Amino acid sequence: MSSHELPELMLTIPETAAVMKISKSFAKKLIAAGTVPSVLVGRCRRVRLSDLEAHIAALPAARNDAPAA
Repeated sequence: MSSHELPELMLTIPETAAVMKISKSFAKKLIAAGTVPSVLVGRCRRVRLSDLEAHIAALPAARNDAPAA
C-alpha cells in the first residue's frame, strides 16, 4: 500500500447487518458459515466492505412472482 492509499473499510457485524438489512444474528450465521468472508482484527470480527459488496453482487436478483393486480 502506498502512502496515498486509504486502508480498506472494515465493517462490524452490526454494520454488516445494517448494510444487508438483516438481523445481527443472521449476519453472524452467514459469517460463521463462510458465506460472507470475514477477518479477525485482534479479537474483533470484521467484514471488508469489498468482500461484502462482492457477496451482495453475487446474490441472485429478487424476483416478484406475484401476479399483477
